[in-house]
Amino acid sequence: MSVLIYGPPASTYVRTVCMVCIEKRIPYELKDVEFGSSNHMSLHPFARIPVLKHRDFLLFESSAITRYLDQVFEGLQLQPEEPRALALMNQWVSTVNDYYYEVMIRDLVLPRLGLAPLDEKKIEALRPRLEHQLGVADRTLANSTFIAGEQLTLADLFLAPIIGQVMKTPEGGRAVPGYDSLVRWMRDMMERPSWQGSDARL
Repeated sequence: MSVLIYGPPASTYVRTVCMVCIEKRIPYELKDVEFGSSNHMSLHPFARIPVLKHRDFLLFESSAITRYLDQVFEGLQLQPEEPRALALMNQWVSTVNDYYYEVMIRDLVLPRLGLAPLDEKKIEALRPRLEHQLGVADRTLANSTFIAGEQLTLADLFLAPIIGQVMKTPEGGRAVPGYDSLVRWMRDMMERPSWQGSDARL
């Protein structure tokens, strides 16, 4: 039985959930929502995305959704069992959600796509933060195959859609190629069926 994912496929968080489904071979259906509508509010009380429906179970917040999918469905395990490895995965999921999304998507990608007000001075001012975040990921990936170790985890599936969107901006297009380990990891991620099967052009 397939799961239903509410939200536009271009959303990085929706794409993360789709990538989890593909990695675990979970059939899924995407359904868009009218933001702020009564139907949207009935699915998510804070009018965000994505929302998951699995049979009679409704769940919002991508961190909760992805962990639920990994625990309930068989297939590739995307959460390590070893406590330290799991802690590193959780650390990176939180890092992406708390820091990377704000700088890379909210402050850079959305204005560049015309989905938020564009202020070139603000874009220029965030460059040191962007480069710092790219550098942290690059240094981490210099010592491991994936962002939280030698195993593909949820953390990779949270980070990859964000880096992919950043690479489409002039700032990201110039900056990302300078981080060799990040480029290697991103190239590997883009070769995965979960990346290719969830691609949504803006």
